[in-house]
Amino acid sequence: MSEKIKIGLTGASGRMGKSICELVKTEDKFHIQAYYDSKNPLDKWDSKTIDAVIDFSIPEVFMNTLKWCETNQKPLVSGTTGLNSTEEKKLKETSSKIPILWSPNMSLGIACFNEWLKKIPQTIKNWDIQISETHHRFKKDAPSGTALFLHQTLESQNIKSPTPHSTREGDVHGVHKVSFTGTDETLSIEHIAQDRKVFARGALDASVWILHQKPGFYQIKDCL
Repeated sequence: MSEKIKIGLTGASGRMGKSICELVKTEDKFHIQAYYDSKNPLDKWDSKTIDAVIDFSIPEVFMNTLKWCETNQKPLVSGTTGLNSTEEKKLKETSSKIPILWSPNMSLGIACFNEWLKKIPQTIKNWDIQISETHHRFKKDAPSGTALFLHQTLESQNIKSPTPHSTREGDVHGVHKVSFTGTDETLSIEHIAQDRKVFARGALDASVWILHQKPGFYQIKDCL
């Protein structure tokens, strides 16, 4: 058996962190070497025993994680959303020193969804367009990072659409939908995350991929 990939995990007590921990229990390829919580701050992590860091936290913790990875020259995979412009700028700057894969959504389906939005036929670009998303009631940022990501993709194609519509209810893992409405017809593209494990799996696969990359800023589509 090959040696396991040793992961440092921030946001371990959150929903995504717990999902990653549960998935790792069923895997032979990974080991969670270090967790971030109140009893295990980053300054107690032994960088020599960690291959890569996975982060699903909050912006404040993310920035501390980013600094730790830069200092210790460790690749970072992050799905933390809600970053402000200053934090996003620091993220991009740090990627010139270490490999960083940041994506608001780690699923293969969303990566494909986003690529499809780049190929919208000219004939429907002037239709009424609306992005909507639904998540569990505990998700703090609204619209979701994924909805904003899809919105930015449309804007990059010179397609205008309103601010994404957000709904918070129950324990929904994530539903994202883009609707194009013309005269007497509507075309909708929808992605439904049926289990949080889809994001955990994407993050773990990304941590394998990023170990072999040079410093740079990457997204989940880059390791498809």
